[in-house]
Amino acid sequence: MSLRLAAAIGLVTLGGGTAVQAQNKYDVFLGQYMASARISMGCDNLGVLPEQSAANIAKSQDRLRKQKVLRLLYYGQSAYLKQLGEKALSARDVDPRNTSQMCRFGRKVAGTEDAIGRFLRTQK
Repeated sequence: MSLRLAAAIGLVTLGGGTAVQAQNKYDVFLGQYMASARISMGCDNLGVLPEQSAANIAKSQDRLRKQKVLRLLYYGQSAYLKQLGEKALSARDVDPRNTSQMCRFGRKVAGTEDAIGRFLRTQK
């Protein structure tokens, strides 16, 4: 194998990994937001920030592209977004099918700097 071919394969491999890592950042962010949305739907006195506010957080805190986040939230496949939210909850040892557990978790993290709680607000 020539040195040029080996270098090209190495660059393609590295470039592909970077694209996957970038998409994973969006998936993680969307999962956190969707987890907060799921919590707010099932729990009294908890609300979730609007998509525009979430996109602003994506840009300022997570250094993601605001328009891409909005596009994924508005036009993403709902089943996939739901799956990301459930995955984010499960990663925190919260069962998405257990409403009381989700609500306890949501009330605990709402309005904090927690990855999921930053999207939740208590309502009166």
